[in-house]
Amino acid sequence: MSMDTHIKDILELAVWAPSGDNSQPWRFVVKGNEVNVYNLPDRDNPVLNFRQAGSYVAHGGLIENAVIAASAKGYRAIIRLFPDNSDPTFVATLAFEKANVGADPLCGVITTRHTNRKPYRPLPLTQEERNALLSVVPELGLEASARVGLIEDAESRKRLGAAGASVEQVILENRELHRILFKDVVWSEKEEIEKHSGLYLDAMEFSPPQRALFRLARRWSFMRVANAIGFPKFISWQDAKIYATGSALGAVIMKSSGPEDFVNAGRIMQRLWLRVTACGLWLHPITALLFAAARVRAGEASMLSAAHRELIEREYREVEQVFGASAETVAMMFRIGHADPPRAHSSRRAPDILIG
Repeated sequence: MSMDTHIKDILELAVWAPSGDNSQPWRFVVKGNEVNVYNLPDRDNPVLNFRQAGSYVAHGGLIENAVIAASAKGYRAIIRLFPDNSDPTFVATLAFEKANVGADPLCGVITTRHTNRKPYRPLPLTQEERNALLSVVPELGLEASARVGLIEDAESRKRLGAAGASVEQVILENRELHRILFKDVVWSEKEEIEKHSGLYLDAMEFSPPQRALFRLARRWSFMRVANAIGFPKFISWQDAKIYATGSALGAVIMKSSGPEDFVNAGRIMQRLWLRVTACGLWLHPITALLFAAARVRAGEASMLSAAHRELIEREYREVEQVFGASAETVAMMFRIGHADPPRAHSSRRAPDILIG
């Protein structure tokens, strides 16, 4: 096969990385054995994707997938992050060189890794599972800049579940965040097949009554009444209980918070998620609070009320306290555990490739 064919095959697997609301914020320019990876900054949520941090995490997942997929083709991927300081959308160059490398066994689960939003069973992690997850950062050589935290005791998981769900109250009570949320919802299988992007309703694991309420909630006229009777607080409380289920809540924690840190956090997160999948477990990212808190702390959250800013700051401090991360950045948070398979999952667009 030609180099172009190998690279196309690698990128077709790479794009199975997760992204905010399945926004897939990337495009590729191929030049010989190199792939330049570009961010599409308008793809993801403009409020919660603060300073493109969420998109950079997604690119990290994409890059890790490409590294893994390349190994199955007999290539080593050489990564250069942000190679052109004058172009912040130019996230990385991946150079593929023939090498005597073995195929990474995680390649086989790239397309079977999915978000599972169902309640998880109360089964503890085995020591083997725990070791497999905690070994990800050393495998990537990122010990100096990152760590993975795992919280397994029930009381701390309840605290983290409540903190992670708190931002859902804000989203439902804030008209602009409400508009953005429902703009990205994909309401039917037919629409999902046509778009291959967006937040697919069937993947949200709603019961029939919840689906009916969610359809009503897309109308701000309904939400004005629902807000007055505390409906968003009830939703947050319900989701907090689900978030606390499972074997553990975890976090990818970085020593600093620059663009490269978020890309590396995405690499860690993707490799960890694939390892979770290979272990027969499921994972559900819980991230909106983290990015909302970054915006609040930067003083760039004027679209939020003072009460909402205070809520977000308070709940993010709770996350910091549980993970012992007050001097670090919690880049990603997630829950893991055993559950029935998800009802549905989002598909992917074909990679947008330009031959340079």
